[in-house]
Amino acid sequence: MERNPQNIRRLTLSRKATGQFFRWAVLEEMKLVLADAAVNETSKIIAIFLYTGFRVQELLDIPMSGVDMVRWVFIGGEKTEAGKNRIVPILSVIRPFVEYFHERATGYLFLSGYDGNINGNNFRKRDYYPTLERLGIRTAQRRMNPHSCRYTLATRGHSLGIDDDTLSKILGHADFDVSSDIYIQADISKLHQEMSKLDSHED
Repeated sequence: MERNPQNIRRLTLSRKATGQFFRWAVLEEMKLVLADAAVNETSKIIAIFLYTGFRVQELLDIPMSGVDMVRWVFIGGEKTEAGKNRIVPILSVIRPFVEYFHERATGYLFLSGYDGNINGNNFRKRDYYPTLERLGIRTAQRRMNPHSCRYTLATRGHSLGIDDDTLSKILGHADFDVSSDIYIQADISKLHQEMSKLDSHED
């Protein structure tokens, strides 16, 4: 079946939001964040955004019970019924960052394991934007809202051949009920298989 490039716009942006977000200069800017993540907690979180597609508060609100270190998946999300309790693979490139916070956390992954701002609005203003400005990624001409991480995952995933069904589930636009028998290894393996294309390509 021929894939429709317009699916990505429907997956990630509303008409009202069109033009407000800018795609990252993949992979150059992503590599800047990954390098900075070796010494900076905020960059660790930004890297996780880039490889999971979570919204800001969705990620910051993930409890320890939503981090499966055996299957290497997050279970979390909000906003819509399809977006709640969705399964998102933890790719190898961000596993060290997840482990970093997991070792320090006692309740919520970031609320108890991160020294910065864990309120979404405060995180944007005091952590996210200053970090991107320090790295030269955010400028007056490029707003680079946190949603740009989500948009970048969708567009990059689409260009690398990740199927639209997987992207829909990752972004929370398709039902994936972890309370049902869908939550089995075969389905998680499919998500890992598709999303690993982000790990193994240099686009």
